[in-house]
Amino acid sequence: MNTSPAPLAPATGAFDDVQRFWAAVDASERRALPLEDTLEQMYFGRLSQALAQFTAWADLTPSRLAETYGTHEAYFRALGPQPGRLREELRMDSLYTALRALFPEAVPARVNFVMGDFSCAGTVAPGQILLALEFFPPVEAWPLALPHLPLPGPHALPARLAHELVHVQQLARCPDLALAEPTVLELALLEGAAEYVGERLSGGLTAPHAHLFGQMNAAEVWAAFREEADSRDGSAWVHGSPARPEWPADLGHFVGYELCRAYHERHAAEANVIRDILHAFESPERFLLPVRERPGKSRPG
Repeated sequence: MNTSPAPLAPATGAFDDVQRFWAAVDASERRALPLEDTLEQMYFGRLSQALAQFTAWADLTPSRLAETYGTHEAYFRALGPQPGRLREELRMDSLYTALRALFPEAVPARVNFVMGDFSCAGTVAPGQILLALEFFPPVEAWPLALPHLPLPGPHALPARLAHELVHVQQLARCPDLALAEPTVLELALLEGAAEYVGERLSGGLTAPHAHLFGQMNAAEVWAAFREEADSRDGSAWVHGSPARPEWPADLGHFVGYELCRAYHERHAAEANVIRDILHAFESPERFLLPVRERPGKSRPG
């Protein structure tokens, strides 16, 4: 009897919300109406499940989106609704296949694109990956991107998809995850597991700048992390903090990645090691133990 899991069909990207955004822009121009009003009616007023989830997570409003579009109109126009280009880059079939090889019970996810205001590149809902199109421009749009825009770089989509696909698995395991108030350690392990396993799927990282900074400033970063690991204020590690403006906003990705890497090295012979890493947030002390035991080390392992 063949007991191997059934192959996963490639997930497809949904661009309905992006098309509604452009319909609102077109209506604003044709009818000489404020863009905020047409966005309210035609974009926010027709919330898909994906857009509802995204706007709640990113606290996105019509006024903020209209202001962002007005400031970066040339860049947004260069984005355009380009489902053909993005479908070629989705690679969800190969990502699923790679994840299934490491984690046979992996659940599928639908990819949905929305248009946002540079506040959030991506998030997840049960069985869904939600991505903001403005973070994934075509090559020809890059000259129009101002230096201060928080763009991840060309060809960043596979790494982001792989990262969020891991978060989908974590959410499937713990449906109330979004309601939790994690410690800095738990938050770092959530993001670090997505970085570590995601890199094995796509070959890329979503926060390479944070990894570079962490490697170059390892002693300082790990000392601060040991001090704050049990805190429930993770703003300095995931969202950035005014207290450390010189640090990358997502340095927790680096710390969690290193904890997962070290755990994998210690338990490489165990069959369930990837499953343990995916769900590291459920038993965080197992991952932090070497750091607590050897506080003088600049990195775990």
